[in-house]
Amino acid sequence: MKKTLSLTLLIMALGMLAASLSSQVSAQTALKREKLEFQPFSKGTIAKLVRDQLKKEYKDFYEAVGRAPSHEIATADLNADSTPEIFVHLYDEYETCDMEKGICTTNVYVFTGKGLTRVGNFPSSYEGVYVGAQTTQGIRNIGIYDYYNKRFDVYTWDKTSYKKQENE
Repeated sequence: MKKTLSLTLLIMALGMLAASLSSQVSAQTALKREKLEFQPFSKGTIAKLVRDQLKKEYKDFYEAVGRAPSHEIATADLNADSTPEIFVHLYDEYETCDMEKGICTTNVYVFTGKGLTRVGNFPSSYEGVYVGAQTTQGIRNIGIYDYYNKRFDVYTWDKTSYKKQENE
């Protein structure tokens, strides 16, 4: 009787562990469809729009240092409108990074009639920013690998901006 009960409990525990691992793996697999590759941009329309936006958003930094925070840019079409959204990975240790944790900031911007509007702000590292094949309300999900906490976070669209999906 004891062996049967112990075996049953073990099987139940393994089943729960397998289900948990399966959901984590499927979320990561779905999001790893497109890993963004950030690159420095110094010329062109996108680079100018980003620099101007960063000067506004990080005004104190700009006034103190005389430049926008150090950054690299990637693009991805998140809503299938043929206009790419802009991902800006900021890596300036004075303003946008926690160097002890190796975590910086990535912002996501959309084009509007007035320039760029920020719709996402994520703690991130170079370990990975992913754009998923899955969508929420027609907008592609974003996956961020949290290097410091060794986990994969999913951000979904909530009609106006990206919000972190709470883990179960």
